[in-house]
Amino acid sequence: MSAYTPGPWYAAPTTPENIAIITIEGQLICDPCPMSRADARLIAAAPELACLLSRLAGFAAHHASDSALAAGGRDLVADARALLARIEGAP
Repeated sequence: MSAYTPGPWYAAPTTPENIAIITIEGQLICDPCPMSRADARLIAAAPELACLLSRLAGFAAHHASDSALAAGGRDLVADARALLARIEGAP
């Protein structure tokens, strides 16, 4: 994967209107800015989402011959791989 700052990341309110995204060590990921708490939680979950997506894509690829995955799983694996490629910096 490309070199993003490893997680976990957290949404940390800095004022009633502003939220910063920080690492567990306190490293700033995203400057405090107005955003909803839901958006902040989604951004903070990004490293874990990327890791889980990678694990799911690997699992699905390994079980691609299973009947449940054979029916519609190939598209899911392709979508997961495409999203991982974007996360890793592919155009």
